[in-house]
Parts: sequence; structure tokens; C-alpha cells
Amino acid sequence: METTLTSKQRIFAAINHKSADRIPVMCQLALGHYFINTKYTPADIWFDSKIFAKALVTLQEEYRFDGILINLPGRPDYW
Repeated sequence: METTLTSKQRIFAAINHKSADRIPVMCQLALGHYFINTKYTPADIWFDSKIFAKALVTLQEEYRFDGILINLPGRPDYW
């Protein structure tokens, strides 16, 4: 019987060219997807880095991705 790995173990295995229970799944979602499918406002996602991170994790958990590919909206550090 094959052991089910955690997402972290699965990604670590793939990075190290080892066998895993399955191929790790990650997706880089469009910003509009975060705007429509989370409870956060588009302005909060765009201007607040902590809320942007929460939106990323919210959908990573909902879709059960193994990891998150981050698209970084451009904004000055002082915002």
C-alpha cells in the first residue's frame, strides 16, 4: 500500500527527483479569481500584502493545491 504524502513532502520529493505518491499540483491563479472567489475586496487584495497572502492561502486550501505560485502585483513598498 502506497503512503500518502503531505504537500510539503510531495514537493520536496519532486524537487529532489524522488518518487512521490503523485505529481505535486500548483496553480498560479489570476488576480481576478482572488477578487471574485474570496471574501476580501479587490482593493484590499491589491494594496494589503497580508490580505493578499490570506487570499492565496484561502484558495490553496480550498482547491487543495500542494503549493502556491505567487503573482506579485506591482506596488511601492511603502503602501
